[in-house]
Amino acid sequence: MTLLSKPLESFKAIEVIELDQSSIVEWFKVKGLIPKSKACPKCQMAMKFIEMQDSLDGFAWRCTTESKRCSLRDGTYIEKIRIDAPVTKPAFDKI
Repeated sequence: MTLLSKPLESFKAIEVIELDQSSIVEWFKVKGLIPKSKACPKCQMAMKFIEMQDSLDGFAWRCTTESKRCSLRDGTYIEKIRIDAPVTKPAFDKI
């Protein structure tokens, strides 16, 4: 079975680092590490999950009414962590 042929929820953390950034973010959502939806802190309307190149993760939450943006990490336990998956791969390879 190849990595991409099984459901994201069955991936182990060590397997996730082999995926592309979009799949990694989806795995974080599936595992509840980042929210599947977010309300705008300003207007409380549902925010849209968008691709954003200048973001550390390549994605962000954007309000459709207030033009407010939030990191996908905001409000999560990984909010203060500033490391991306490709940087961690060499560390996992040694395990």
